[in-house]
Amino acid sequence: MRNLFYVLNILIGMFLFSGCDHFLDEAPRGNAIAETVEDYDKMFNASTIMNMSIADSYYAYWKNDELIFTEDCYSTVVQLTNYPTSIKAAIEYQYHIYREDENSLEWEKCYNQIYIFNAIINGIMQAQGDETEKEYLLAEARVSRAYMHFLLAQWFAMPYNEATAETEWAIPIVKEAKYDRATVKELYSWIISEMEDACPLLKKREEHRMRCYQATGHALLGKVYFQMGKYEKALEPLRTAYELLQGDPNVYLTDHKVKQASYGYKEMGMFDIMSYIPFVYNDNETLYCKYNPTMRNYYLPYYNMAPTDYLKPEIYQLFDEEDLRRNLISTKNAMGEPLPYPYSGALGAYMNLGCA
Repeated sequence: MRNLFYVLNILIGMFLFSGCDHFLDEAPRGNAIAETVEDYDKMFNASTIMNMSIADSYYAYWKNDELIFTEDCYSTVVQLTNYPTSIKAAIEYQYHIYREDENSLEWEKCYNQIYIFNAIINGIMQAQGDETEKEYLLAEARVSRAYMHFLLAQWFAMPYNEATAETEWAIPIVKEAKYDRATVKELYSWIISEMEDACPLLKKREEHRMRCYQATGHALLGKVYFQMGKYEKALEPLRTAYELLQGDPNVYLTDHKVKQASYGYKEMGMFDIMSYIPFVYNDNETLYCKYNPTMRNYYLPYYNMAPTDYLKPEIYQLFDEEDLRRNLISTKNAMGEPLPYPYSGALGAYMNLGCA
């Protein structure tokens, strides 16, 4: 047996040695190294660009401001053991959300995308292909990179305030391997500059909601200005985006009177609601898709559980008796049993961190 292993090791070594030069002369298969405009275009289509969650049991959970947690929400997290400790820590408002052996996924997912956009920005103009298409992709990568920095600023920097923006620290602006941490003012000035320069250079139209075109870019620019409290400045790009969307067959408001005609003014059942609400990447009201899963009632009928988070009472009161959106507010669980007030808002299994 020892002799046999000895001979096999010699044969394997000879094979590796003789094939080494030949292997190095070959280009990697697939698109491991982007060379053409088409290669760079495909880099935008990775599902990680649209999906802000992570495939393993660890993902960040972000909650909209119109919802409140209740005790049964916390107990559900404890019961569903596949949820990570970070969610439990967030619900308890602990100072440290992640353990020392965990990464902050808000930070990681955004900078992973920024890495891809930087690779496109730094290489696209040297690629083989149409020069006009290169300019389109460069503009799209610049707007996308700026928006990911904007998302990071919402979690890891103070809100924009003219009085403190020059002295408050924000996040690093990463355009290459070398970077410096920016102040809030430096960060937002750079984001605005990138978007204003690149938006007019975007394509007129893209077919997929994860891709950035002119209407998307202007809408995101308006969103940044709005978050900065510069409402008059926000109006111009938002109006531009609105005008560009007129007649768009893929992005438009849902007519709930038509869609709910068969239900009338009555509450829809939980399973009807589940089929009624589209995924954000298929929703005709979604302009730019950056989605993250939630712990909302969308999945809970499969666990025979009641919804675990609820609309704030002041939000619920905004819906009058003849408001068809009220049909989507659950007063019963999946088993038809009455739920306590305040009632759940069936807002879907995903939340969109992009633009609608």
